[in-house]
Amino acid sequence: MACTLAAAEPLDIPFCKVSGEPGSVKNLPVDWQSDFKVLGGSRPAEPGTRYKLAHDNHNLYVAVIADEPNTGKLKLLENTGRENPYAWRTDSLDLNFIPQAEPEKFYQLIVTANGVYADNSGEDDNTGTETYVISEAWKSNARIISSEIGKDFWSVELSIPLGAFRSGKSAGAPELAMVIGRNRYVGRETYEASANTVSKRNVFVSPAAMRPVVLKNFQKDFYRWQLEAPIVKCFKDGGKLYANIHNSVINRTDKRANARIKVTLIDKKNREISSSCGCSCPVNTIAQKALAIELPEAGLYSVRLELFDGRKRLLAEHISKHLLDYQPVKIKVVNPAYRNNIYASQKVDSIKAVITLEENIGKELTVKLQGKNVELQQVIAAAEKVNKVVFPADKLVDGEYVLSAGGARTVIRKLPPCKGEVWFDKDGITYIDGKRFMPNGYFGLSAAHKYPGMTMLHTYAYNFKSPEHLIDYLDKAHAANLKVMMPPYVEFSGSWKLKYFDKESRQQSKLGSEQKKVLDRLVAVVKNHPAFFGYYAADEPEGWGFSVDWQKELRDYLAAVDPYHPVIMLNYGLDGLRMFAAGGDILMPDCYVDYYLDGTTSKKRRASYDFARLANELGVSGYLAPQAFDFARVNPHGVAGRAPSFDELRQQNMLGFIGNAKGIMPYSLVYRGMAAHSLREAPFVLGAEIEVLQDLLLQPTDNGLLPSDRSIDELIAGAKRYGNEAIVIAVSVSDKPFTATLQVPDYIKGKLAVSGENRFVEVKNGTITDRFDPQHTHVYIAGSLRSNSIDLAAVRNRIAQLDRERFKPGNLLAAGELSYRQMEEYSRGIVPKHVPRIKASSAIVQKPYSVCGEYWLQDGIIEKELRDIMMYYSPRPEDKAPALEIDFGKVVTVGRVVFYAFEFNGKSAFTGARVLDENGKVLGELKNNTAHKSEVVFTPVKLRKLRIDSIQRDKKLPNRLLTELEVYAE
Repeated sequence: MACTLAAAEPLDIPFCKVSGEPGSVKNLPVDWQSDFKVLGGSRPAEPGTRYKLAHDNHNLYVAVIADEPNTGKLKLLENTGRENPYAWRTDSLDLNFIPQAEPEKFYQLIVTANGVYADNSGEDDNTGTETYVISEAWKSNARIISSEIGKDFWSVELSIPLGAFRSGKSAGAPELAMVIGRNRYVGRETYEASANTVSKRNVFVSPAAMRPVVLKNFQKDFYRWQLEAPIVKCFKDGGKLYANIHNSVINRTDKRANARIKVTLIDKKNREISSSCGCSCPVNTIAQKALAIELPEAGLYSVRLELFDGRKRLLAEHISKHLLDYQPVKIKVVNPAYRNNIYASQKVDSIKAVITLEENIGKELTVKLQGKNVELQQVIAAAEKVNKVVFPADKLVDGEYVLSAGGARTVIRKLPPCKGEVWFDKDGITYIDGKRFMPNGYFGLSAAHKYPGMTMLHTYAYNFKSPEHLIDYLDKAHAANLKVMMPPYVEFSGSWKLKYFDKESRQQSKLGSEQKKVLDRLVAVVKNHPAFFGYYAADEPEGWGFSVDWQKELRDYLAAVDPYHPVIMLNYGLDGLRMFAAGGDILMPDCYVDYYLDGTTSKKRRASYDFARLANELGVSGYLAPQAFDFARVNPHGVAGRAPSFDELRQQNMLGFIGNAKGIMPYSLVYRGMAAHSLREAPFVLGAEIEVLQDLLLQPTDNGLLPSDRSIDELIAGAKRYGNEAIVIAVSVSDKPFTATLQVPDYIKGKLAVSGENRFVEVKNGTITDRFDPQHTHVYIAGSLRSNSIDLAAVRNRIAQLDRERFKPGNLLAAGELSYRQMEEYSRGIVPKHVPRIKASSAIVQKPYSVCGEYWLQDGIIEKELRDIMMYYSPRPEDKAPALEIDFGKVVTVGRVVFYAFEFNGKSAFTGARVLDENGKVLGELKNNTAHKSEVVFTPVKLRKLRIDSIQRDKKLPNRLLTELEVYAE
């Protein structure tokens, strides 16, 4: 379906040779442009702003002349610090960039009228509100060429290295969208923002308003360099603490070249420490260099890598966060694998530990295990850097045991049984009461929504009014054989307003005593309930500024008072995963690929694999929260978002399993998901497939990704085996069809069934050859497992049929499926050409879940029972004369109106209404209705607009009136 949004006009930037001297950009043979508009509309900005843009393959050059009648009153900034947070509060130039390859990020450079500049970057906070979490670690390496304040103008010239916009994840030139903005304060009580684009929002960074950059005559080969994420470890030398930063660079050009790597560590106070080194880089070979930098203290640091060529030109810049600390002796218990606990339902015959030394290598090391009637020790005569020890555990009784070595100690607990106890093995697989468990559910669903394979409920609710209220909720989950993950912030007040766990309290470094009391009370209620699974500790804490230390202390406290249930941490970015890894046992990233109507995505489609893999590496276990909703965003081309298709959701799930996800919890059918048949049908089908294959899906992916004749940007595949069964999961992440050949492990032989496809492929000479449609997934099964628990073709046909059924023959009102961004436009009176518009006197709209109450009357989805919190029309309670007006956009013949209402205990809340023509003549009336389906039939008339008024409801029932409205000629 076409999107009604308009893409911002591209910015053509010519190639020019620029000396870099003052005036050199202003005097380029390039036309001045003067298309600034006041943000929030299309009004031309006065006084005006002119600009020139150019590039020389290495730098972007910008010249701006800002007309200003009274420059004596300019608001200026004297502090020349690059990271001055107040630069935007001055008369200034505001440059904003979005990299097309990573549209969730943006870069900002603010230059004041007197030539002072500040730069920072941001990452979308994943709320769908185009709000960004700001970081000051990014360095633009910009150079102010000139700044001038004249009698009636001010001007700035500057250059920005294009390499500053490349993270170096892949070899290739930077592709950008940008906006040039101006902050004006002169003669105003509040500032006015204008820009070289038309934006409906009063902000510079709005993806739909960003203008794609077209670099003319651009030589891309210069940027064929990759800069890998660094490996950072700490060590001590002479009593001083150092960080060792191991860097990897790949030269993808056609000849050997020299480069320079600059490493900068930035602490929480934005203090910087830097070092650099040269690097000789052969073609297509990983060149590795390590730098040691002295640290003033341990803590959380941003690590900025800058890669320069031999002529000091910036090629790429990579930023990541790392928690840097040093321990001379580290004890890691590897068996048992979780929390150093031995559970009653877990068979542990021996305690195994790895002791890593940074000091005293080669000297004698004594390792002791002490506890209840136990005094064991092992002496290692000449300790190595890494030392393995084993102690017998089969005769240990319940209690605490201390494992110590070289001044370090850790506690191991052997626990009494607890019904519903949760633990994890060395691979991160979940066990409940000693049985393997596949977490499989959707955020926000209730026990009433249970589908095949569903095992888990997630709730955001913490507003339980009493322990009995919470127990009742858990009892219902238990009756449905479901487990529950929920927030630990339950104050039993019945309120959504938190007293002890508000936002500010979670930005502190320490868990408070009153907070611990609240946690203790909750633990006493849920600890022994068989339906309780774990504590959902944080939802995207990096976007709320929550404290890393506070979240870690919360996890540690809950682990101490309730060792039987894990703590779950959800993050939206890879940096967030790294930052908050210590705050959860289960790391569950919500990796939203973000789909658009033109087929593009915000993240690469392989991102589900990358996020799952990192979560499982950093956490005790890693789950995945795929995207199962319409994010309602707009991409830099002005195209609206959409819900993922059925195959795209299956693609996300299976990429997660290849990345070793140990559970799948898509977000979220009840948040902008139920409007799409692709997602309404998915749980029933994908849940059944996961259930049948669960033992294999839980297994670690065998030896990484399988080799194929396709790149990782086209095909991702992995093999898993469990007992005598094995599978190969192969996922297309390409927009084009292709045939691929995969190498498979030697234990996979013969004919393989293809899950859900009712066909077989044969392994020949250790390979599989098969065809892949765009974004499709093949799961090849070796063994006796039932392979056709689902029928993919039938599912796709059913979804297509359901979408066709949205348009009943003769129904003049049908709109079909609209994206949520299109619904937002509908609420403003902008509708697709084929869609009649309904305008209500009032409508209940539950933002952000719903944006347009009227649209749900014509979406073509009819239900008797309320399954979704938004997909209905009801007038607001204070509306004394509720009415609907339908504009068909042309003259039509109308003779019948059909109403579909929700039923509550078999009775409709909608009781009646009148139908009128556009002149107010009553055509028919419905009274005393109690049925789900009702209609008003009258002599057919020709009209353009139809009115429905006197809408009545049974006030004893919930104000959830109509699920659908249909209009026919007869």
